Amino acid sequence: MNNDEIKENLLDVRSHETKLLWKQKNFLILLLGDLLISFGSKVYELVLPLLIYELTKSSIVMGTMKAVEFLPNLLLAVFIGVLVDRTDRKRFLIYALFIQIILLSTLYISIKSGHKYILLFYIIGFFFMALFYCYDNAMTSIVKDVIPYNLLTSANAKFSFVSIFIGIIGPAISGFILALSNLEDGLLITMFALLGGFIVFFFLNNKKHQIETKKENQSILEDIKEGWIELRRNHSLWLITLIVVFTNATSGLFDSMVIFFAEDSFHLNSFQLGLVFSIAGLGGLIGSLSTDYISKKLMFGKLIGITIFFISFAYLIMYFASNIFLIALSLFLEGIFNSIFAICIYTYRQETTPSHLIGRISGITGAMFMIGVPLSMFGSGWIASIINTKYLFLGAAILNLLIFIVYRKLSLWNLTKA
Repeated sequence: MNNDEIKENLLDVRSHETKLLWKQKNFLILLLGDLLISFGSKVYELVLPLLIYELTKSSIVMGTMKAVEFLPNLLLAVFIGVLVDRTDRKRFLIYALFIQIILLSTLYISIKSGHKYILLFYIIGFFFMALFYCYDNAMTSIVKDVIPYNLLTSANAKFSFVSIFIGIIGPAISGFILALSNLEDGLLITMFALLGGFIVFFFLNNKKHQIETKKENQSILEDIKEGWIELRRNHSLWLITLIVVFTNATSGLFDSMVIFFAEDSFHLNSFQLGLVFSIAGLGGLIGSLSTDYISKKLMFGKLIGITIFFISFAYLIMYFASNIFLIALSLFLEGIFNSIFAICIYTYRQETTPSHLIGRISGITGAMFMIGVPLSMFGSGWIASIINTKYLFLGAAILNLLIFIVYRKLSLWNLTKA
């Protein structure tokens, strides 16, 4: 069989798998539900800081709110993973959405009645984001349960597409929210979106997990230990997790400074900022749409390594950026390769983790993924006050290039799909 025939067969397989995926009832339910939840979450993400700013006019309070929302991922991710593995995942996901709706209703009623307490914003913000992580972990686990193994990459690419698409239309959503007579009405939009997802997920069939998770009772610490042992046993996933700790740190440094750099150095207005970030989102869409195809052309490990290298290149372009076009190009390339990188990582984690442990592994790795992010974000702000911001992008590029060099020496370079 010659190369042309091999390529033709691969294309036929890819086309067949794509058609097969769209015939999966559970996939369609998950995709629709995730679309609604992503939309609701984006609205919430835009409304909450606007409400807080309108109430306090304080950047400190807004920054504290961001920190409060970040804490659940670091503090609770592992324990949430245990709960996801211990319970029926569909029920767990539905309960998480239901409680989120109750929390938003409480905040909305409180604002409407004139009781605009900052402490209430903090408390509800913390638990809302904790429950969103519950949803995210349960979704990851359910996808593992109900989507056939050979369709996981394609399915994850579609979920990524939904998330990035919602991000792209973020500026349009922002404009709609600002046009509302009362900002708190944006919370109602989020509630209705979550309610839609809540209803859609009732039609999900995840019997596979219910069969696999029957086991003797054990303590939460024993559950966590079991997940940790499995992660360390899976040598490739463990190495990937360590790599992501550092790539996420450089990504956090880059992301936290882009807006400041664009406004401070080029004085871009809100329309121009929205435009360049929409271009970044377009890159993410292209990445999510092409991952399934590219992953069939390149060895899995090499694909991950190549994306790390080209992300470094995107950071370097930002360092040399002298106009809005280079800023847009940097963000566009970063969007493409970060999207491919993330889909590959999440897919490999799903493929190589036993179903009854996927919640714990997602929780442990998810918490580890974020270890370096707050430090890089916090540190970048201080460094930017001392030196020119563009040198942070050069530093991120160099660090990511060093990560690639290390990755190239690891066994991961020759990693094949599980």
